Amino acid sequence: SSDLTTLLPALTIYMMLLSSQPAQAQKYGYVNSFELLNIMPESRLADSLLQVFQLELQTLYNDYLQEYTAKSNDYSRLKDSVSAVVADARRKDLQDLEAKIKDFEASSQGRVEQRRNELFAPILQQASNLVKEVADEYGYTWIFDSSSGAIAYAPEGDNVIGLLRKKLGVEGD
Repeated sequence: SSDLTTLLPALTIYMMLLSSQPAQAQKYGYVNSFELLNIMPESRLADSLLQVFQLELQTLYNDYLQEYTAKSNDYSRLKDSVSAVVADARRKDLQDLEAKIKDFEASSQGRVEQRRNELFAPILQQASNLVKEVADEYGYTWIFDSSSGAIAYAPEGDNVIGLLRKKLGVEGD
C-alpha cells in the first residue's frame, strides 16, 4: 500500500544487534518491511480505517463546497435586489466560508498523517517485536530491512519473511 511507504523510516529498527557473539558466529538475515506489513492483518485493517477517514474528510469537504456554491449562486442572484447591508452580510458569509474551506484544505493532510500514525504505531511495534522474536528463536545476530536499500546482497536462504509468515500463521503466495 502506498500508505506504508511513509512508515518505512520507523522500520529501520529491523537492523539490530541481538547478541555479542564473535564475528565468525554471527548470523545475518533480512526482511522486506513492505512485505511484512502487507501480510499483517492489522495493516489491512488500519489501511481500511484510514481510507474511511479520508472518505469522511472528502465528504465534509464536498459538503463545504456545495454550501459555498449554493450561497454564491444565491448571493449573485439576490445582491442587486436586497439592501447594501444584506448584500454585505451575505458577501461576508461567503468570505468566511471560503476561509473555512481553505483552512480545511490546509489542515486535512496533517489530519490524515496524524490518523495514519495513530493507526500504524502499534502495528510497527508489533512488527518490530515479531522480527526480534524470530531473530532470537532462529539465532540471527542481525536482520536488515532489504526494502530500504541498506544492504547490497542478501542470500535468499536468510530471508526471514517465511518465518514471520509462520509466526503470524499466514500462508505464502
